Amino acid sequence: MKIIFILLFLLCLSQQIFAQRLETKDSTAAKGLVVPLNKEGSSTVRFITLLQAWARYTNFNPGTVYKEKQRASNYDFALRRIVLTTVAQLNPKVLLLLNLSGSSNSGEGAFQPALNFSVLDAYGEYKFNKALYIGAGLHQWTGFSRLNADGVGSLLNLDQPAFQQISWNKNDKLGRFLGIYAKGEIGNLNYRVSVNEAFTSPTTNFAANSGRGSPNGGNINAQARNAQLNVAYFNPAAVSKIFQGYVEYAFWEKENHVTPYEVSTYQGSKKILNIGTGFYYRNKGILTPTVIELKDPTLPESSTNTKLLKNANETAMKGFAIDGVLMYPFSTNLDGIAVYMGYFNTDLGSNYYTLTNVLNVTASAANTSAINGSGNAYPAVGTGNTFYVQTGYIAPKKLLNESRLGIFSTYQYSKFEAIKDPVQIYEGGLNWFINANKVKLSAMYRNRPVYKGNAAYSNVASEAVVDERKGEIITQLQFNF
Repeated sequence: MKIIFILLFLLCLSQQIFAQRLETKDSTAAKGLVVPLNKEGSSTVRFITLLQAWARYTNFNPGTVYKEKQRASNYDFALRRIVLTTVAQLNPKVLLLLNLSGSSNSGEGAFQPALNFSVLDAYGEYKFNKALYIGAGLHQWTGFSRLNADGVGSLLNLDQPAFQQISWNKNDKLGRFLGIYAKGEIGNLNYRVSVNEAFTSPTTNFAANSGRGSPNGGNINAQARNAQLNVAYFNPAAVSKIFQGYVEYAFWEKENHVTPYEVSTYQGSKKILNIGTGFYYRNKGILTPTVIELKDPTLPESSTNTKLLKNANETAMKGFAIDGVLMYPFSTNLDGIAVYMGYFNTDLGSNYYTLTNVLNVTASAANTSAINGSGNAYPAVGTGNTFYVQTGYIAPKKLLNESRLGIFSTYQYSKFEAIKDPVQIYEGGLNWFINANKVKLSAMYRNRPVYKGNAAYSNVASEAVVDERKGEIITQLQFNF
């Protein structure tokens, strides 16, 4: 903690060192097709499109089954994201946004019978003044960090860090919530707060994998079956709302917050130094079983004599973060660096953890690790603490005619209560900005841990330690207009 606060303090202090002001404009963002609705231009409709196509090679976790055979690796192609966004500025005070999106479409997934495509955002807002906007609908004006609402069209790497989405597709829909929000700008302070309804995630009758821990992070109903004592689950009986927020102070240039999506790199066109903090809270959002018994304890377990959840503790679901971002251009040639880092604390109940497995099209063989599961999965979110840093450098403008080259790296260190060894994720790669973020070719290598042994459950301490490490290489072609 001391190291993190010292680093954040040095970021703030650095504004006194870097006195140079560069008069530049952001030319990296997709402007879209703008259709004026009146002569004054105060009423417009803007259409933005994004497509990200992937080709990748993955070294699978042990015990992975792909196309009915156990395999050690595979290469494949996929559509990682398809986005169609409509932003209607009906007048200077009223804005409507509709975001249609498809994600993780592969040859083995929902893409075969029908394209995985649905409404992602749908909300409207009213501007009272610069300090107060009020909105409602399906939105991502949330928290608890900057990259919690990362703009996917401007990512330095190829994916948002999963640990910053603590209720991904359980209490939310791809990070979006149904609710109301307030946002605004007071001087150099930018804020967003929201009160949201929780989506009801599918109820699971058992803990995933071998019943050790809660790797799917699912809910649990009365038919407990293989559920574990002293292991947290999302509470299916909770009726409480979710409170989220994020506050950010800009020491240098201010950013555009027409939409909630934060920019990871302006490619040297802006000078940014921000410090932020955020939170996530849901009362009684977590359920931890304390008593599980057979329906009739005198008889053996059967289809008619199942295990029942007799008693459980209900506790709050909490998240807290403090983070900072520095984007500094070295010269008028727009070469420069982008650095993001933060500390994140998540309290999701006793022995809770879950996995991330982006575009995972595999299954598990018998005796697969109780921790990782199959394919490219690894522990991503859990009760505990995380430190994360992301760095990037972009080469001078005109080094390659109009295109730009950039390099990036990320490092995640998570110490989860349920897992003995920490989760450490390494990423590194190259961006070729053919036309800023509008046409971009990227290549990234990710290295992840593979665990052996069980996570903590009931009163049994964790035996999960890193046995080996696996990697994957991903290339992405992006179009964003």
